[in-house]
Amino acid sequence: MKITWKESGEDNTGPAIFVFSHDGKSFRGFWWRKGSEMGPPNGNWEGKKLSTKVGKCPHWTGSVEGELKKQLSSEKRARLYGILFDFNLDVIRHESKPVLDEVADLLHSEPDWHLTIEGHTDDIGSDDKNQLLSQHRAEAVKTYLVKAGIDGSRLTTVGYGETKPVTDNNTELGRAQNRRVELVRQ
Repeated sequence: MKITWKESGEDNTGPAIFVFSHDGKSFRGFWWRKGSEMGPPNGNWEGKKLSTKVGKCPHWTGSVEGELKKQLSSEKRARLYGILFDFNLDVIRHESKPVLDEVADLLHSEPDWHLTIEGHTDDIGSDDKNQLLSQHRAEAVKTYLVKAGIDGSRLTTVGYGETKPVTDNNTELGRAQNRRVELVRQ
């Protein structure tokens, strides 16, 4: 999960990500101050699941679909970190289903939207292999959405391999951030 944190004061804001365990019972979070996103995290959190009830936040729309709609409406681009694949494979893991279902719901509610699905990898492996893997992963996301009832003509795919990292690949956290799917509204 990706969020923007904000506390009182001018310099107290920036991006953060949370990585949840496979069983969903614990998480690890990393945060950066605005402007230092390309460097190592400024801090981290660790925690355990306390409840299944969703809390309130004045900046959150209340759903993944709502956040995607907000990002795709304003920025025309959204990163999806909840789409998971096994190492070196293009088969979507079962725990990715809730995020992909939210994307499908959004596309059902916005029938005029056309999206490009971008696949991105980290830099482990050869450039050619990562290029092909990223393309196949983007196509796997498209296939899922088409099976969910989205007209395939509304979706295009492109694989960028390791050519567009969002951070360095020197740590597992950096590699995890670079392995992603992005949606771009056309």
